[in-house]
Amino acid sequence: MADPLPSGHFCGASTSVVDNHIAVGYGDHCSSAAVLDVNAGKLLWQRAMPITSSGSPSEAKLDEHAVLEIVGGSVVVVHYQQLLGLDAATGAVRWSEVTPPTDEKVYSNCIPSDGMRRSADFVLLSHCSAKDSGNDLYVAVAVDPATGKAKQHNEFVKSTSYLTMAWVSASPLVAYLSDASKGVYETLDDSLEPVSTIEAGDALNGFLGDDGFGYSLSGISNGTSHRRSRALVTGTTMIALTSPQKPNRLAAFDLRTGAKRWEVPAPGGGIVAAPLAVEGGQVIAVVSAGQDSPDQHIVKFSLDAGAVTPVRTVSLPGSGDRRLAPWFCRLFWADGVVFGVRGIYSGQSTALVFRLG
Repeated sequence: MADPLPSGHFCGASTSVVDNHIAVGYGDHCSSAAVLDVNAGKLLWQRAMPITSSGSPSEAKLDEHAVLEIVGGSVVVVHYQQLLGLDAATGAVRWSEVTPPTDEKVYSNCIPSDGMRRSADFVLLSHCSAKDSGNDLYVAVAVDPATGKAKQHNEFVKSTSYLTMAWVSASPLVAYLSDASKGVYETLDDSLEPVSTIEAGDALNGFLGDDGFGYSLSGISNGTSHRRSRALVTGTTMIALTSPQKPNRLAAFDLRTGAKRWEVPAPGGGIVAAPLAVEGGQVIAVVSAGQDSPDQHIVKFSLDAGAVTPVRTVSLPGSGDRRLAPWFCRLFWADGVVFGVRGIYSGQSTALVFRLG
């Protein structure tokens, strides 16, 4: 008898497709994992995850979200303060570790915030306290997916209290960190050393990551699976966006130096919802005339200089007085078309799934 399909609350998904497979987390308190074949639409396996969180099952219930990535033959899962390795082919437990870094002479109370596949390893972003001073430490950790052991780690930020931490890119490695008023993007090299810093500015006018972007594994936030950030990395360039709910600007930064390459407003005083992709040397984006207008513009910005090339305008009115608010949706570019999936603010969207173009 075939296993029933995963059901209940979905609470995480891998960020890339590996050999036509993706991993998902689901169920009450994100207690189960599954691997799906995206080509065949087939469930390969599912299993309850043996989450213990430092020996206390009750602690595992503090958070309802998990990081899952397929890498090196393992599905690496981060759930609260436990790192778990499941066999990617069968779901069998390969290893279980307390999330690194675990040097008790240096660190205390390390809480993971995000994880991502990086080539042949798994990179973890953790918030720790310094054992000697209690200062905040923000630590990048490269984990061996075959054993769960840390291969390398580095404290790339110290003594600043950030509320949100998330990976924006794995190649190159870029992290976004923010407190209640401002944020920064940090680029790290292959040895996890900081290379450049891009100041993200304040909450109203700065170049910000997506609110709630990434995961929260501390049990105090409603983090979800990786939502598309308002930053897009391609090669040594990061495309970032100012606050999305008023006429805003798109900008390009050099990740090697942190310098701004260019900054341009949205055409016609519109609102750029998100940079979606880079194709043929151009940044693809959706520009909205505002929540009161049904017109959505698919626009291309030159990657080199930001020059604008309008592609097409699509009218997508909502029911009654509702209009599409694309910044509340997940948007994707594929085969010359923008696809959207309704986000958490369901009242601001016209449909569960929609197509522009």
